[in-house]
Amino acid sequence: MIKSALKYLEPNACVPIDMETTIMLVNALKEALAQRTEQEPVAWYDPSNGVVSTDRDCPLFTPLGQVWPLYPKGEWVGLTDEEIWTVLQFRGYNKDTIEIAKAIEAKLKEKNT
Repeated sequence: MIKSALKYLEPNACVPIDMETTIMLVNALKEALAQRTEQEPVAWYDPSNGVVSTDRDCPLFTPLGQVWPLYPKGEWVGLTDEEIWTVLQFRGYNKDTIEIAKAIEAKLKEKNT
């Protein structure tokens, strides 16, 4: 639902004024807010000049510019054997392939944490 609502946030988007769309947008916003974690930003980013700082009021930020908060990376969540098998079985693989998938997943985790 959130992805379908995002198209209305694009520049120059035309938002239909009808009850169904309004309800969908409100529900998507509620869902997005419910999923949001209450983490504190670890830094701030000014997209107008590319400056990153841990100080929200950094003097290098563009005056009156938009500053985006940057949050820490989330914790790695791997796949279960059942999830791997669900993906593999529809592509004609057998159960032995799970070990290969686990090895690939371990390498990805090593590179991304």
